[in-house]
Amino acid sequence: MTRMGDLIQSTPAISGLRKQNPSARITLLVTSVFAEFSKRIPHIDERVIFDISQFEVKQQPNGILWIRLYKYIESLLNELKTKKYDLLINLSHSKLSAFMISYLGIKNMRGFGCNGAGDRLTQDPWMQYFGTEPFNRELNPFNLVEIFTRGTGSAPEDNAISIQQDSHDKDSIEEIICQYNIKDEDFLIGFQAGSSIKGRRWPARAFAELADGLIQNHNAKIILLGVTSEKPLAEEIKSYTQCKDNLIDLTGKTNIGQLATLVKSCAYLVTNDTGTMHIAAAVGTPPIIGLFFAHAHPFETGPYSPGHLIFQARIPCAPCSYGVECNDIVCVRTVRPDHILSMIKTHQNEGQWLLAESMSGLEEINIYSTYIGEDRRLRLRPLVRHPLGLNDIFREIYADHW
Repeated sequence: MTRMGDLIQSTPAISGLRKQNPSARITLLVTSVFAEFSKRIPHIDERVIFDISQFEVKQQPNGILWIRLYKYIESLLNELKTKKYDLLINLSHSKLSAFMISYLGIKNMRGFGCNGAGDRLTQDPWMQYFGTEPFNRELNPFNLVEIFTRGTGSAPEDNAISIQQDSHDKDSIEEIICQYNIKDEDFLIGFQAGSSIKGRRWPARAFAELADGLIQNHNAKIILLGVTSEKPLAEEIKSYTQCKDNLIDLTGKTNIGQLATLVKSCAYLVTNDTGTMHIAAAVGTPPIIGLFFAHAHPFETGPYSPGHLIFQARIPCAPCSYGVECNDIVCVRTVRPDHILSMIKTHQNEGQWLLAESMSGLEEINIYSTYIGEDRRLRLRPLVRHPLGLNDIFREIYADHW
């Protein structure tokens, strides 16, 4: 009931629950926004759609909205009550979800619920950690995937995220491939320039400069990805780009299956912290170049698979605290297009992520490559050797002893 990325990051927890309870019937309560995508989540037997989009204020006479909304939620919850679930897990941290969970009155509950006064509470140590972590984000070593699996008490064979694909996905992309004359030998690079939070976006001009560099140096074809609402951003990138002939704008033109197939065909995906990034990590390819600005924090929501590259601003205020609105988002200017061009060049030559000797201006950025440690946790290997700080030390202590 939050974002697509959170839904994908919950897939190892669901997989672990299925492993522990092979004959159980697992039901997923999901908002209507992600109803179609939820069909891609493995091990789900039934989906209950929570649709509050029908209660938009502009569509309702004054006073009717809240009454209808209340009656809708009450009816939905009463229907769920009749199914007599043995276990309920709430991985959403919203007050609404906590209230809904408590209303159901299921004794065996994990995650967030409400007490009699309407305050959120949870008894599980990992979900308590989840609730307090935002206040000390720079000390957190655990990815959301790990918090979800431990908070649900599941035990997956590994923490690999996954989504289901079928043969129709590949068939449905053929029309796009033909329309834009995409060939097997093309050096395709995907750009996901949008983000659900505007402040997390790398500037359009930077994406355009990177596109020109990739086209000039590698004869790349750049695929602009995103939802329909991000079309103005795609137009802005195109307006700044010199080599427009090698730009393919697919913003708002793909469904989830087509998007997954497209990113799998790319040599690299350059992306902000987005659902598209997590889809790419779930399908296994390509190498992701993740850009983490403002509230985005790679230790929390980095792409959960090995072999990816992460850029993060290294300035005193990064990452932002949740709820903070910055008047001057300086962090997005710390990463330059030439940084990414240099890293792609060395990756092409060496087959691994290595810091290019020619790179400069690294004082205010962290660059990490992702790998899976012996403890099966996602680890971030620093490629820029900054002095070790107290936060780095405490982060490792938490990782080993929490």
